[in-house]
Amino acid sequence: MSYRGRYVSYGNKSITLKDSGHVDRLGDRYWTRYSGFGPVQVYKGSKKVGPEFQSIFTHIDGYRFTFSDHVGGKQILLLGDFIFLRGSSPKGNSMYHSINYNYLIVSEKDLTTKDILNNIGMIKVDIGVGQEHNQEGHVIDHGNHISPFSRGKKKQSSDNDAGYLKELYDNNKGVCTCGGAVRVEHNSQLRWLFPHPDGAQTAWEHMTNTDMEDDWTALMEIINDALPIERERVLSGFSGK
Repeated sequence: MSYRGRYVSYGNKSITLKDSGHVDRLGDRYWTRYSGFGPVQVYKGSKKVGPEFQSIFTHIDGYRFTFSDHVGGKQILLLGDFIFLRGSSPKGNSMYHSINYNYLIVSEKDLTTKDILNNIGMIKVDIGVGQEHNQEGHVIDHGNHISPFSRGKKKQSSDNDAGYLKELYDNNKGVCTCGGAVRVEHNSQLRWLFPHPDGAQTAWEHMTNTDMEDDWTALMEIINDALPIERERVLSGFSGK
């Protein structure tokens, strides 16, 4: 399905990388194997939206603290009119399975595999999506991918914004959208990120130069056109319920 007219298309090219890691003082080698697909692109109809991702590693295995196991995976998440990279990763954590993250994609240029692995062209942000969707296995193959997507050919099926958001809202109590806007946590405050004609980077900068009162004013201009599920959560969020 598509969400706000957009969908995620995964290329048929399988991509695997092996990071040999390092050997610790006990002689154990800490390695990581990345498996995924590429290229990955968000579309609206036949038009490309945002950068092309050379590869998205939907399954990450690794050797960590005397065990070898699934330790992470990545996926594209669409919220409002923004694109996020969502997943878990063994990066920077050698003793436990994974660390979880959400990144707002701000790059206007296509992202190479190296960019994606090093979080270039993106901003780390909390959008209220928790661990529930980081299940073991190839995220796409197991059907628990939380973005509308297709494999191979560009194909857009019916819109179902309400159904898409209901799944996210039911499983992630912190998620909140209003049309194209998304609630994020910034400097320990719940703020709102609004679409900007100059792109996601400018939208982020605009948010950091405004305050919560500005958010409320902007929301009241668009809330009547939002879905009922969105209006309810927006209003309850400001009322503190």
